[in-house]
Amino acid sequence: MLVQNSWICAKVTPRIRVLHRKMSIKYLIYFFSILYFSSIQVSMSASDTLEDIKQSKQINIGYRGSSIPLSFIDNTRSEPLGYNIDVCLSIIKNIKTELNISDLRVNFIKVDGASRIPMLTDKKIDLECGSTTHTLDRDKFVSFSVSTIIDEDQAITKKSLGIKSIADLNGKMIAVNPSSSITLKIRAIEIKDGYKFSRIYVPDHKEGFEMVQNDTAVAYIELRSVLAGLAYKSKEPENYTFLEEPFDEQPIAIMMRKGEQNLKSIADRTIVGMARNGELDKLYAKWFFSDISSLGGSLHLAKNTATIRQYRDPTDQPAAEEGIIIGSIFNLPVWLWGGVLVFSYLFLSLTGLYFFIKIFRKYPIEDKHQLEFSNMGLSAVGGMTSLIFGFTLVVTLTAYNTAANLVIEEANSIGVMQKNSVGIDAADKERIKQALTKYTKIVIDREWQDQREGLPVFSFSGNAAINDLHQIILNLDTTDKKTATIAQSALLQGINAIYKARMNRLFAATPKSKIPLILWIMLFTSSVVTITCSFLIGYRNRLLHYVTVSIISLTLSLFLVLILYIDRPYIGNKGVSSEPYQITLENFVL
Repeated sequence: MLVQNSWICAKVTPRIRVLHRKMSIKYLIYFFSILYFSSIQVSMSASDTLEDIKQSKQINIGYRGSSIPLSFIDNTRSEPLGYNIDVCLSIIKNIKTELNISDLRVNFIKVDGASRIPMLTDKKIDLECGSTTHTLDRDKFVSFSVSTIIDEDQAITKKSLGIKSIADLNGKMIAVNPSSSITLKIRAIEIKDGYKFSRIYVPDHKEGFEMVQNDTAVAYIELRSVLAGLAYKSKEPENYTFLEEPFDEQPIAIMMRKGEQNLKSIADRTIVGMARNGELDKLYAKWFFSDISSLGGSLHLAKNTATIRQYRDPTDQPAAEEGIIIGSIFNLPVWLWGGVLVFSYLFLSLTGLYFFIKIFRKYPIEDKHQLEFSNMGLSAVGGMTSLIFGFTLVVTLTAYNTAANLVIEEANSIGVMQKNSVGIDAADKERIKQALTKYTKIVIDREWQDQREGLPVFSFSGNAAINDLHQIILNLDTTDKKTATIAQSALLQGINAIYKARMNRLFAATPKSKIPLILWIMLFTSSVVTITCSFLIGYRNRLLHYVTVSIISLTLSLFLVLILYIDRPYIGNKGVSSEPYQITLENFVL
């Protein structure tokens, strides 16, 4: 309906003036009334989940199986439990009141880190009541309620290892969930602080904690509350500890489809009311300080200052993230934005020379010493500028080549996975082949398009596809099959390589400049100084002076265009190619 009405408006608007001359006031009123009521119909149809709930008298709730104490399954009962489950039940109670439904059926559907958003957007669930962090990236695809709690990203490790800080994890194996918001932040920490973490990727919290239990990884990084629940569910919770300082704060909220303003309004009113009447405090005491039967004890996890602040002043603010540099300008033709830059340099340079000559210089110039001095000064400044530009050009070329290598690395990892499936049952091999095909096509057809548009790539379908592949490998039947056991081990190593290559690509594809701000300042400053010094050249011929300054400014501006052109290697058609994935698809998968 929205597209249809937009098409109508696009066709009708250019004819408004003609209608104004030919139509009576009566028909104009009639015409605009149609547009008005059409817009009302569009706005009403934009949020239809409540209408669907009212018609079907059922609501589908997504939950996590091991996000203790926020959302989890207790073996003693079929329905999920947890802090966020209780919040969702309160929201559902208010939905029943709002829609005047007394017999609303609640269907609980299990989701994981990779499937939660695709299942929401595909209308398989209506609310996700798990342990999802509200981030700016996710805001582009889904909506969030007011935050129910402010958690923290933490690392859980064995006390015996003596790990107390992020620096202590340097060079060690850590377990992470590739669909978690912490994954790319860990990569940012590596680049910022010079750390190097070895990674093992896990599809869910249970597997991550098991890696720490069996010493495969020294730490598992996730939300503090989830990690506390995993530890207390273990046989010896006293053997585990957190880092002394968390990574950062994480606002946890109830997730719903984008554009569901009425549903969000009910959810927000419910959570704000619970915060102000003390219900959230009671829930916190229930799930973080009271005995939980499935744990055989209490987490005894005190509220952090951020949660106390959220209860006092509820907001729906997302997690703080570094600003994203808009890359849309780089999708314009190079001749356009490059031409604007070159023209600006030439115009400002020649304008500056004109006023310099008018104020300070009178022709002809006969002073030989002035000629020699001006040439020497320009040579010195120009030499330094050439070094800065040359260094920057090498840096950007290196980043561009690195980006191309990341693509080849991921494509090769996919191909190796296909080769390593030799030795397992034909049916399992076919399932792995189909999963690899699906993932590779998502990278080519969806993720690559976002990268070229300069959008931050937060591919939920890609995460879901690779998570499905991971689950297929974990569930392979290797009973009394030595060859299959060896193949499964190789496949698990292979999918870990794909996870690693994928995370590196997604991080590298963010539309941020690869050149530090200080280097940009040096580039522009040195070019301005060089052009200014060219004003001092003591040519006896005024026209020759203008030509020389033009050549210098043109050269420097063209260097800047080249540096900008290769600075963001994934943006626009000029970026690195997705051809290695296509080759892999043709040679190994199809």
